[in-house]
Amino acid sequence: MKTLQSLDHLIYIGDESFDKLKELIKKYDGEQIVVIADENTRRDCLPLLPVEIAGKIIVVPVGEEHKNIFTATEVWKQLLEYKINRNGLIINLGGGVVGDLGGFCASTWKRGVDFIQIPTSLLAMVDASCGGKTGVNLDGIKNQIGTFNTPQAVVVAPCFLKTLPQREFLSGIAEMVKHAIISEDKSLFQQLSAIETPTVENIAPLIEPAIAIKNDIVLQDPHEKNLRKILNFGHTIGHAIETWSHSSPTPLLHGEAVALGMKYEIQLAQEKQLISITTATRYIAFIQKFFGHITTEPLPSQPLLNIMQHDKKNASDSISFVLPLENGTFALDVEGNEMFF
Repeated sequence: MKTLQSLDHLIYIGDESFDKLKELIKKYDGEQIVVIADENTRRDCLPLLPVEIAGKIIVVPVGEEHKNIFTATEVWKQLLEYKINRNGLIINLGGGVVGDLGGFCASTWKRGVDFIQIPTSLLAMVDASCGGKTGVNLDGIKNQIGTFNTPQAVVVAPCFLKTLPQREFLSGIAEMVKHAIISEDKSLFQQLSAIETPTVENIAPLIEPAIAIKNDIVLQDPHEKNLRKILNFGHTIGHAIETWSHSSPTPLLHGEAVALGMKYEIQLAQEKQLISITTATRYIAFIQKFFGHITTEPLPSQPLLNIMQHDKKNASDSISFVLPLENGTFALDVEGNEMFF
């Protein structure tokens, strides 16, 4: 098991982290422990948890479209029914949707109760569960309502990866690719580049270095005032594509949309002459190595621009981007309303 020190909690990485989980829950009354899972993680992941955690369960629907205040209200109602008090513990067992939603409900219930994140998707392991962001979507726009609230711990058990459909597994690699591009230490970039066919066996050892890159940034800028904005690379356009795709017959997963967002933001950086064609080509080839199979119908510029106008990172009437620079660093808060789909 490997351990990373985060803001005011630890991140435990490895299947042995279940032993640490059993220790963590000992200080709570068993009647005050609730596991939030979705329909899939209740079926596939809950049986993998230590038997000590068996108890009250709240099951939420699967899918990004259910990460909203209406689902949060149903969770709060069940917490009320279970008579969970301020000394309770919420364990979020799931991917990014469950982690964001469950963390938000925990941070607002009784003005805040303890919670533990147990990410079950690759994407949640390397990104969503680390950093203390919680939230829900509003009218389909991602993460408009939320809080910064750190968990008691994050427990990362790679054994859950074997429960994932292949498409979900591959989607999580997008955030690893992002971390590899934004990191000054290019070892993760090199290790991912060397992988021909991603499998649980060859990706699992890279989870810890991927988390470490994000965790180091979060420690320097917990509330995203400056440096942490770099983690939004690919997400301004990516979130818009993801939101738009949910009204199409073929909705994209978060990682798939972020992969496209990174590609388009690299192209935007090239258009703005921030990076050379050579650098842009190298980065895009790295993304395409894992996501070259992702295709969409022609992307509509105006609807995507309309969605991006609501991006929470915007500080003015202009859309704010994080774009790569030629020297391997990134420019934060690059403004622009142009699009070139």
